Amino acid sequence: MPTMNTILASALVGLISVTAMATPERLDLAGRWRFALDPDDVGLRENWQSRPLPGCVRLPGTLPA
Repeated sequence: MPTMNTILASALVGLISVTAMATPERLDLAGRWRFALDPDDVGLRENWQSRPLPGCVRLPGTLPA
């Protein structure tokens, strides 16, 4: 019967193997983006995604820039 240490060691090796194989995907968001702040949370209800948005931001960057 395997001991607790053997079980934990096997689990750790398996976890390290899976983590080593996983490669994070990167999505480049650099560029000019249109946006609108939605403090009243009405954007989806009012279908904002189907109209031009008033704000513009260049990424990488910040909203005030």
